[in-house]
Amino acid sequence: MRLTPLQTLRGKASIGDLARISFEQDYNAIQTEVPESYCQASSCTALLLSSKNDAATYTKIILLVTKQQGRYLPLKALMHVASGKLLKVASFEAASGGLPPTTLYSDPNDPSDITRVVFEKIKAVDFPANTFNPRTLEQ
Repeated sequence: MRLTPLQTLRGKASIGDLARISFEQDYNAIQTEVPESYCQASSCTALLLSSKNDAATYTKIILLVTKQQGRYLPLKALMHVASGKLLKVASFEAASGGLPPTTLYSDPNDPSDITRVVFEKIKAVDFPANTFNPRTLEQ
């Protein structure tokens, strides 16, 4: 059975949020107008990320970033589905030790409904090719 990237894993976090999302590989970016309700235009820059392949979890993301010490750091991501609907808002908190930032996923209609995702450790693991073959599940 195929699990889609938008399928909910836990709370507001979906499979694509944790296992698949890659802003650089899956999206084209252009600068856009800052949505004032999410960030003051003087304190952040908005990038419109448009999906460039079918593997992208969302069709459009508005990524709000801020410049600190010569680097752009993510603040929020407004994640839209194919219909154009804003599905969720991701807010990023600083991380340490080279890990991705802690991410808070919330419902745009109910900001108090939050799912917090924290990466404590990341480890590369090699799986044999047959791990991803559905016929191996029949055994």
